[in-house]
Amino acid sequence: MTVIHENPSPRTYRDLNRESRVRELASLQDELHRPEPITHLRLTDWASASTDRRALLKGAVWGGIHWPKGMGKPLAPSITAGFTVTHEFKRLDFVDVGGGDYRDRSTYVLQAAPSVWDATKDPSEYRVGFFFFAGGGGVNPNRLTVKLAPVAWEKVGQIVPGYRQLSPLRYSDFGNLGKWLVIPDFEVTHVPYPRSRYIQSMGVEPHPGGRLAAAL
Repeated sequence: MTVIHENPSPRTYRDLNRESRVRELASLQDELHRPEPITHLRLTDWASASTDRRALLKGAVWGGIHWPKGMGKPLAPSITAGFTVTHEFKRLDFVDVGGGDYRDRSTYVLQAAPSVWDATKDPSEYRVGFFFFAGGGGVNPNRLTVKLAPVAWEKVGQIVPGYRQLSPLRYSDFGNLGKWLVIPDFEVTHVPYPRSRYIQSMGVEPHPGGRLAAAL
């Protein structure tokens, strides 16, 4: 009789009992409260202490958004309101249509909202942290989208006219095989308007909107 030994499924946070979850989450909070941003090396060092910690972090994704305080902050009770962070997972659906061909009907499905928090610790910049669990399987079944929310920002100092923009504009879709992932921070940058947009000579024809441009 042949006995087939199946590899047990890797442990995740769902396999931890309540006592283990509370203990390891409290330890993780202490790690997050350190002044330095979280890194893959720091998480690896923390998780190396026990199998419970490695199970807790399985599939975890960490990231952040930062910008200099000289740019001001969102006019909201928390700076987290200045951004929208969404996570989608690709539901794979391939249909055999015969003749060796198939139709790809895969779609991205919105997942639970990532956790976001005010992670400001540096006296010279603001920072928002975010966290979620990625879905496993496939090469790139996870999609992360970070955008500026339609929230006004305070005006600080004399800033050249322009607009705010996130860099990078988009993070590449990614797969997950159970490892934890630390995404490089997004950065809010100030992009000045082209000078030709707001500087014109006196005596020009009225602007199509009905306003004359003033010389600077």
